[in-house]
Amino acid sequence: MALTLLLACFYFALSVLLFNKIKFRDIIENKFPQDTPVFRIALSVVTGLAISIICTGIIFKLLSLVGGEQMLTIGAGLSIIITLISIFNYIQSKESYYSSILIRTIIFAVLGVFLRLTTNLDIIKYQYRNHPDYIQAYINLEKDPMNEGLRKKLQLERYRIFLSEEELKIYKKKNGL
Repeated sequence: MALTLLLACFYFALSVLLFNKIKFRDIIENKFPQDTPVFRIALSVVTGLAISIICTGIIFKLLSLVGGEQMLTIGAGLSIIITLISIFNYIQSKESYYSSILIRTIIFAVLGVFLRLTTNLDIIKYQYRNHPDYIQAYINLEKDPMNEGLRKKLQLERYRIFLSEEELKIYKKKNGL
């Protein structure tokens, strides 16, 4: 998770430098190359944004947070558009700039689409494969999300996974379980 977050921040903040092979030292010394075309800068920014959206969507999806699927859809969609633009421009110019963008956008687009098509239940089944009671409680809550009893059962199963026996006893006593 931390690596994915680091990648998201890296691509979001430094994509212009990375794709245009601009040294960070040149930016600090105020020597930004003036001959870099505006289109390449814009494409670099949008590519960095798309990759960072996919990375953030991956984190949200794996943590079962709201918005993960939307982020993956937007990020993968942007990456596919960028891939098409890069293919067209690479065929015309054969510049390494476009091949660099192509490699990254294809990898992240495939990853984003794959995770977007993976259900939350599949992720839960994989993450908690050694805890069948938690998986069953999750499935039951998915069938009836308004049932407070099922929500408490899921929470209890989650605490069984992460709390010690002593902490679990305290939790049960405190909540009358």
